[in-house]
Formats: sequence, structure tokens, C-alpha cells
Amino acid sequence: HDGVELAGAAGLRRYLAARQDEFFRHFTRKLLGYALGRAVLPGDQALLDEMRASLATSSATFATLAEAIVASPQFTHRRASPAQSVTAFP
Repeated sequence: HDGVELAGAAGLRRYLAARQDEFFRHFTRKLLGYALGRAVLPGDQALLDEMRASLATSSATFATLAEAIVASPQFTHRRASPAQSVTAFP
């Protein structure tokens, strides 16, 4: 999108490494949105910050991010949509 030409996988790797913070910000946001099945909301910012902080460590893995998501209140306490809610019997 910025006009930089990449030379294969090595060029892509260098490009992403030079923009690591931006990549982590977008990657965590997209991953969280996908996992929750909804748009990322302002209330999700603390979780996103936690995920990015975990990526900054040298031992960060994809599993670290997945674990942070599935342990989060956003994931474990999803709101039921009207079509999924249970109605009481008369």
C-alpha cells in the first residue's frame, strides 16, 4: 500500500521487521476480531495491549496470543444474539 516493492519472502520479512509495531497492532486486532466473531470495540483495548506486550517478549508464540484470547472475558462471556437466546416456556 505504500509503494515499496518486495523481493520475495526475504523482502517481505525485512519489510515486516522494520514495521514490527504496526504489524503487531494490526495482527492482534484482526486476530481478536476473528476469534470473537465481531468488530473490535474500544473496551477490547486492554486485551489488545496485553497481547501486543506478550509479542514483545522473545518467547512469544501464536499459542501465547490464542491463550490470551480464550482466557479473556470477551471470549468466555459472549453475549447471546436474539436468535440464540433461550425463551421461557409459558
